Amino acid sequence: MISSSPSPQCAPVTVSLPTAVRLRDATLRSVETLLGVVASAEAKESFLRRVVRTRVPEIVAAGLAGRDDGALEAEVKLVKDENPDCGIVCPLMRSTEDIDRAARAGYDAVQVWVQGFGETSLIYRPAVYAAAWRGEEWRSPETPAT
Repeated sequence: MISSSPSPQCAPVTVSLPTAVRLRDATLRSVETLLGVVASAEAKESFLRRVVRTRVPEIVAAGLAGRDDGALEAEVKLVKDENPDCGIVCPLMRSTEDIDRAARAGYDAVQVWVQGFGETSLIYRPAVYAAAWRGEEWRSPETPAT
């Protein structure tokens, strides 16, 4: 994977670019993790259908939270009906039960949730993240200091 910024931190750094790239769309996963951002099921389905039609080889879906098995199976079916070769990944797995659920629904792969390193992982606690998003005080004795 190559990631590039329009304002590189170190100008003399150069890399050899690959002869090909493989795209992965993670928009649905990203939307699901933004506090206060809500898209209707119809909007997500329409978006997903349009993305798959671009022939992107892999989609990272929205994850399991708040969705029943029928919704998960329908998501996989939508992708495979549009493009049987498109891989569909279910993110944010937190348990073996989550992985089993994703497998039963037909996802091609999963992404296992791993907390950040050391004390910095505390910023992802729901209470800290949600309070910061709302502009409320989020600092506490448990908040990372370094």
